[in-house]
Amino acid sequence: MTDRRGRACAATALAVAACLTACTGSDGDNRSAAPLPVAYPRVFVYPDSFTTHIANGVGFDLNAGADVTVDGANVVARYPRYGATLYMAVNTDVEDLDGALDGRRERVALNLHGTPAEQAVRTAANGDSAVIVTALSTAQTPVQFIVVNRQRRTLVNGAFFMTGWTETTPYDSIHPVIDALSADARRLLSSLTYSPTPK
Repeated sequence: MTDRRGRACAATALAVAACLTACTGSDGDNRSAAPLPVAYPRVFVYPDSFTTHIANGVGFDLNAGADVTVDGANVVARYPRYGATLYMAVNTDVEDLDGALDGRRERVALNLHGTPAEQAVRTAANGDSAVIVTALSTAQTPVQFIVVNRQRRTLVNGAFFMTGWTETTPYDSIHPVIDALSADARRLLSSLTYSPTPK
């Protein structure tokens, strides 16, 4: 009876062990019932390399990694690595600069949809007055800019539109992209050149 009881206990132990193995997975991947956190791929920013483009007589630098299309006053620059597209307009000989500027400011606010943002104001010796608006949380248009040159009656505005995330994407995971786009916006605005020079 003792041997029979010992064999029964051993069989029970083996059955329990097999059941536990089946419940936890037998492939050794240590999976658990708790949901795993969402992992976002590491962002590899484009190298610090730029090419010059001209739209409507105005020159500007854009990252060499962007796929740039210029159609008259309109510029579209796609950044495949980021899932970002820059939509930019270069308007010259603007008669009502104040009215156009008010319209662009309103558009920037509408694009943010109430998302908090910071503004960086820049002025240059060539007469440019610029502002870069950067969202402080996830937004579909995280970086926008406006630059006006009253002497040349020129207004340049642009917004980076994101297709690679939604408004629920964690801000920490996309912050490197926003930093990279902000840096590109600063380079673009500091590189603006005008031709011909007004007399």
